[in-house]
Amino acid sequence: MDADLAYCLERFIDDQIELIDRDLETIEQNEAHEYAKIDELMLSENPTTTTATQINQSTHEEDAAIIQRFISDLLDTVNNDDAASSANDLKDSLDELRSELTKQIDECIEFIVRIRKLARPILGSTNFVTQCGEFTNRLRAEKKSEKNFTDLCQIIETSDFRSVIENIQNWWKETYGSSVTEILHLNKRYNPGINNNDMIILPPRCSIILCAKKIISMRNMESDAGSRKHDLICEFVRQIQSIDDINRQEISADDLIVQLDNSDIDSAIEFATNWLSKRDAIRDKQKEEDQCLSTISCIHHDDGLSLIKVRV
Repeated sequence: MDADLAYCLERFIDDQIELIDRDLETIEQNEAHEYAKIDELMLSENPTTTTATQINQSTHEEDAAIIQRFISDLLDTVNNDDAASSANDLKDSLDELRSELTKQIDECIEFIVRIRKLARPILGSTNFVTQCGEFTNRLRAEKKSEKNFTDLCQIIETSDFRSVIENIQNWWKETYGSSVTEILHLNKRYNPGINNNDMIILPPRCSIILCAKKIISMRNMESDAGSRKHDLICEFVRQIQSIDDINRQEISADDLIVQLDNSDIDSAIEFATNWLSKRDAIRDKQKEEDQCLSTISCIHHDDGLSLIKVRV
């Protein structure tokens, strides 16, 4: 008798459990259906409510650290003692070069005038004196012209430390030295004891060549600073595009590098700070959307079974 009762009780419990399982499954299906209807209604009322703005997962502090490091390193390329000299320094050096070129031409004029005066009283020196006069007139005219200075600057622009001495010496020799050589050759007949080879070919440590070396040094330092700036920009672009899908979709890394390379320091810094501001704005918007979504809560119906979503 007890065994039969236990069997019946066990069967009853199994049946009740199966019934409850079926009821729970029905309830879950009904809830899912209700949720779907509510979601559809909410989406139609406010499409942006359920679609959060996407941003790669990095915090303001992490983004700010990238910007701070980039700006600091960028400013170091300007403030470093080995960085390129200022535009004023270069202008001063060019003015000094112009002055030294004028001085060298004046010295050449003085030398030719001197030997012409010494040769004038000597019999048969008329042609020589005339030739000296024509050459000094040419020197005076060219001293006032910008062509010599422009040509010299072009020589320096295309030279390095190893070649600048020879290039400037050759330029001077072709421009003036050959004429001086001819005059000195004729002068042996009238003033054999007077000679000045520095008028034919400039010595390696003359003021013109020293100025040229200074300008090349400035140019090299500027090039080094530009190379450091390029490396910093490449690393910066790599970092921000590794965490910013939006920026990566807007512009390629190569194009952004070229853009920042061609910008001055202030413009590059402005881009970096604007990038951080945009990231913060997206983060703020996403936070608002997340808060809006979090106001969606679930409450029980009176029967304690069905659930619906409501906006608080």
